[in-house]
Amino acid sequence: MNPIPLIAVADPSEGVSVTASTYFRHLCPHKDEADEGRVTVSWMVADKTIELHSLAAYFRGWASVKISNENLTTAICDDLAKAGVYEITVKTTWQTAGMEITTEVSA
Repeated sequence: MNPIPLIAVADPSEGVSVTASTYFRHLCPHKDEADEGRVTVSWMVADKTIELHSLAAYFRGWASVKISNENLTTAICDDLAKAGVYEITVKTTWQTAGMEITTEVSA
């Protein structure tokens, strides 16, 4: 769904845990509005890790995609796994469609 791929690069730092967090935006699939929130991802480095510039571009690539918070969180987890890292956690927190409701999704 995201047109921007994650790029994995060689990394000899076996067993190192990486955590990255940023502001996040995507389109609500139910209303003509954007959902804004925060995404935090973590993974364990094996023989490769995610290149952080590609991670930032990947996150920005979701801005025009209509997808639910739950499906988006799962897609991020799946894409990190496909890139070859392991022990992945993804947590998203949303101020849903401009409402006074905050949701938290984990995968």
